[in-house]
Amino acid sequence: MKEYLAQTILMAVLVLGALGQQSTTYLLFQLTGIVFLVSLAFRNGRARTPPGFFLYLLFLAILVWKFLEGPYQTDLHYLYLFAGGGALWFTGYNLQTELGKPFGKLIISLGLLMGVLYLAVLVQGSTAIIPGSIFAASSVFKNHNHIGDLWAVVLLFGVDRFRTKKSIYFWGLLALGFYFLFASYSRSALLAFVAGLVYLFSGKHWQTYKYLFICLVLAALAILFLTSIGKTIFFSRPYFSQATWGLIHHPEGVGMGNFRAISSRFEVGTYSSIVHNIVLEVLVGVGWLGLVFAAWLGVEIKKVLFQGGTQKIYQSVFLAITLNFMFDSTYAIPTMIWLWFLSLGLSHARHSRG
Repeated sequence: MKEYLAQTILMAVLVLGALGQQSTTYLLFQLTGIVFLVSLAFRNGRARTPPGFFLYLLFLAILVWKFLEGPYQTDLHYLYLFAGGGALWFTGYNLQTELGKPFGKLIISLGLLMGVLYLAVLVQGSTAIIPGSIFAASSVFKNHNHIGDLWAVVLLFGVDRFRTKKSIYFWGLLALGFYFLFASYSRSALLAFVAGLVYLFSGKHWQTYKYLFICLVLAALAILFLTSIGKTIFFSRPYFSQATWGLIHHPEGVGMGNFRAISSRFEVGTYSSIVHNIVLEVLVGVGWLGLVFAAWLGVEIKKVLFQGGTQKIYQSVFLAITLNFMFDSTYAIPTMIWLWFLSLGLSHARHSRG
């Protein structure tokens, strides 16, 4: 009963976090679900903190301090994202049995649901712009949405299930996934997918599935080439240099969510309210104290690479989303950051609670 309850609540939280709705009602529903999941982690056994959790709590304390301090007020949305993410990291680590096995099915179901919504918007010819959503256009240019970023993760679970079960449904899922990767024009999603594949097929799995790996990578690179004609993932990010300038001139930070105050000062190029890099976002927001977050992330990546659990899919997903967060604004979408932290919790070597 506990297992099914946790899965139902988690699915509801992920769906709500993908709709791009910022109303208090939606946020309260998500927060209530997260709190309930954390409470489940404390039942039927002694909950434990994941390795590195206290360093992350130090970062959260810095966020709270900056939020209360001013003069640049930290956007409450980011405080909510990082606090909620930490709670789900704790939950994933302590509910590895309840959430680990069905996690792939949940994410595939989420991807299919968002895919249906994307196609519905496409058929209706809707011009709605919902920046925080998975399925709708994310900017006024309408040349990018985040359906591909989610499906990069969905495809990793699909590939993993094909390796273990040889399901024929994989080919339909693969075709659908590559369509969404192309339609979203998200180069960062394609890079994330390839990075996840590299880790997933590393080691003993390489010899068995090398031809499948090569075909998947070539297909992803072909889509990357087609979507990058006249536009590159690196040089189309003037925000990186703007963020560096902001950190140098505002070492105390300008407050999380206030990058527009820096970006709008540059007459050349476009300006943005988000850096499109999670580490630079934190550094610009809280200043050099954000190095605590950078240190935490570096430590966690090292643990995932060298001390992770036996189920490589969770490590693969965490590394893929991490790379995605380095070149896109998806870390401002609740569902994406929830998946990031959950995969981190499931990536840790399994422990027994008691």
